[in-house]
Amino acid sequence: MVEECNEGETGYFMPYRSVVRKDKSTTQVRLVLNCSSSKRGDISLNDYLEQGPNLNPSLLDVLLRFRIFKVVFCGDIEKAFLMIGIAEDDRRYLRFLWNTNDKGKEYVVLQMNRVLFGSRCSPFLLRTTIRYHVRNYLERYTDCVDILDNALYADDLCYGTETVQKALSLSAGAVSILKDAGFHLRKLSTNSRELQALWIQNGLSNEVGFEQDCKLKVLGLVWNMDEDWVGVDVTPLLNSLKSMGNTTQSVLSTVARVFDPLGFISPFVVRVKKLVQEIWERGVDWDSKLPDDLRLKWEKWCCETGCLTDVRINRCYFSNRDRDAGGIEMHIFCDSSQVAYGAVTYFRWFHCPGLENPADRLTRGVSAVSLKSDDLWWSGPRWLKSPRYGWPQHKFRVPDEYMYEKRIVVHTAIVKDDTLIDISRFSSLTRLLRVTAYVLRFLGKLGSRSTQIGPLVAAEISEDEEFWVKQVQREHFDFEITRLNRGQQIPAGSRIWSLAPYLQEGILCVKGRLEQSELTQEEKHPIFLPRSKYTDLLILHEHNRGFHLGVIATLSRLRERFWIPKGRQSVKSVLKSCLVCRKYSAKPARQQTGQLPKDRVVACPPFTTVGIDFTGAITVKTTGGALQKVYIVLFICAMTRAVHLEVVSNMSVTSFIMSLRRFLARRGCVKVFYSDNAKTLRSSCEILKGFKTIIRQPELKSFITSEGISWKFIPERSPWWGGFWERLMRSIKEPLRKTLGRALLTLEELSTILTEIVSVINNQPITYDSDELDEPRALTPSHFLLPGHRNTGFVPEYFLDLFVSASDRVTLSRRKLFQTKLLKQLWVKWKEQYLLMLKSTYNLASPSSYNDLKIGDIVLVEGASKSKLLWEMRVIHEVITGRDGFVRACLVKTSKGKLRRAVQLLYPLEI
Repeated sequence: MVEECNEGETGYFMPYRSVVRKDKSTTQVRLVLNCSSSKRGDISLNDYLEQGPNLNPSLLDVLLRFRIFKVVFCGDIEKAFLMIGIAEDDRRYLRFLWNTNDKGKEYVVLQMNRVLFGSRCSPFLLRTTIRYHVRNYLERYTDCVDILDNALYADDLCYGTETVQKALSLSAGAVSILKDAGFHLRKLSTNSRELQALWIQNGLSNEVGFEQDCKLKVLGLVWNMDEDWVGVDVTPLLNSLKSMGNTTQSVLSTVARVFDPLGFISPFVVRVKKLVQEIWERGVDWDSKLPDDLRLKWEKWCCETGCLTDVRINRCYFSNRDRDAGGIEMHIFCDSSQVAYGAVTYFRWFHCPGLENPADRLTRGVSAVSLKSDDLWWSGPRWLKSPRYGWPQHKFRVPDEYMYEKRIVVHTAIVKDDTLIDISRFSSLTRLLRVTAYVLRFLGKLGSRSTQIGPLVAAEISEDEEFWVKQVQREHFDFEITRLNRGQQIPAGSRIWSLAPYLQEGILCVKGRLEQSELTQEEKHPIFLPRSKYTDLLILHEHNRGFHLGVIATLSRLRERFWIPKGRQSVKSVLKSCLVCRKYSAKPARQQTGQLPKDRVVACPPFTTVGIDFTGAITVKTTGGALQKVYIVLFICAMTRAVHLEVVSNMSVTSFIMSLRRFLARRGCVKVFYSDNAKTLRSSCEILKGFKTIIRQPELKSFITSEGISWKFIPERSPWWGGFWERLMRSIKEPLRKTLGRALLTLEELSTILTEIVSVINNQPITYDSDELDEPRALTPSHFLLPGHRNTGFVPEYFLDLFVSASDRVTLSRRKLFQTKLLKQLWVKWKEQYLLMLKSTYNLASPSSYNDLKIGDIVLVEGASKSKLLWEMRVIHEVITGRDGFVRACLVKTSKGKLRRAVQLLYPLEI
């Protein structure tokens, strides 16, 4: 049970103390280890342990059963906790220091290798171990397993039977089962001398007789085995009263020590509980002395407590004569007052006179001396033993002044509910029918009509369907069914008169006009079903069985057996609630096109607002002939559509910052960067993952902050949010792919080709290019990058001489004026031909916030799979609105956290 261990290892050390119990016949000194000990502010071992559920039977149930049987026995498991081992890895948490009385070594470190007293989880471990073990004997010792489940409280066993032989069989079986598990059921005691002798004869007990100790404690009660009476163990209470004072703390401490599970001495205990009420009403402090009047009541109660040792009551409820008599009744007496209420039950509810009501003792209290000899409390009223006609009669008389007549008119609403099952709680017809089948099977067993066990059979399901059809028809057409049962005609004003209904085995059916057809009987005369919850479940069931076909196909299946009025409308309404169909037919949330951001519609220098993206890896050859992967960083001006490309050797933070520095040195200061942070159709997951890693590096954040640049991300999986750079990315990839083919270029050759591609793209028109000769040329991004350059074609003839004239003061002044005028003309033309053209690209039909997604809405989140059934169904946690107040994106909760998705990727479900 205890082993010495290495002192240097870490673990948990428990303090301990010895508990001396001189009243114990076996272990009078017990070592109790404290698993709840800890330093101030720290956590103890018990704080870490899981307590587990309480698997013990109810103490009250065990004691009540103990008083039923004629022959009873009890016993306890010797050192029950110490019979269960602890895993070696856990033993270091059960250590304590032990004094060796050795001068050379003051103490040793010991550790428990068994379950100990004081551990929070010990009761659960004991009960679980025993329960697991006894399950192996369920087939051989059914009755013994039952008593070990329901009569074993912790390590105490209390049970009984009507015969000695049965008691011997049960007790011997319990001893044998527990012995196989390493438990020793000892100290077997009984009220039967014959059973005691049989135990000794079979080696189950070594007690010679009743003379040694005829009193025994049984779960808090005192049991005299010889005389077979029980009482309340008040010895601990009397011992504590010797040192009790006259304070509030003393009274409350005493009340907490009273253990009377069956309520035998409740009439006496209620007095001290009334005293507690008075103490709190007067506001007496915790450590204050009681007032004189309360102190006298307290002292009187304490003096009377000793008389409770003489309280004795028969352990068994019935005598031999009462046990053989039939029709035993249970009578309950109740009473209440201003301070207490209670009830007492006797074997053998109308108002009982107070003088003959034993419950009156529970509300007023009695002294211990009176309680000891109170025949009314211990045996009940004498008339309980007399025939019913001899019971007291109570005649209630109303005074004449209260006797008068008053006529009123009332309207009473009667709600009739005959069903045992609430159908509104079911969403599946199959589940409803199965639950109904089990309920009807149970009711059949109560009436001894059925003994069927095992899985449900088809006949039971068919009966349940018939049960619900009749139930629904009765709820809606009870009048018509009653008339048909009587052989009468349905009046013409009935809703179903035109269908010519009739009853077939109690079910309302429709005649129809297809009697001469070759259809089946069910198709000729379908069952009539009004619109109801059951009908909705039936429609949904047939819809699921028909592989979620449409309204017509589902209605056709239903009409093979049932006739539902306004069937098409009913089926269409129910199918709207089918979650599978809703997923397939769900459409993405729509929102009108938003306003263009200010960064794209206000004139400012080129590359003030820039979109960034990466291409895939491009293989080039080095000078030595080795292959190397390089990447292209794309910079797009949001206003002029100008393009700038930089080649980087890898996706590292350093390479990306170098490309940013080169770009900023050539194109000027950037105010805003836009970038993608999710997959697109032409970007691989690895590239984007690396791109997101680069952007979120502290080095890059520090660089961007020092340059005064802000960085904005578009929502995941929403490439249209970055349309102004995604389209130009394609314009770069296509000529590059067509030019390279399978060729392997050097880095210099690739840089040259990229520069030429940039030149071509920057010279593409961004406005309408007219076929008329007298019309000016269309605007291109180069006009804004190189204003006044002769290759731009946007230079007046009379200014050409400025390019070749001398660089004197006058010429330079004229050139400066020319450049200023040229820039103004460029931005005027940009506004008239480019910016105003963007107005034609919109979708502003019927702007309304009614269709906006809201917090709490259930949506399908579009995923990588094409099947909507594989998409996740999530709840909107937060909405993100645009500058116009409309919802543009949402945060949805998933198993991996929160995701931001554009509304076009969310499919609302009206559930």
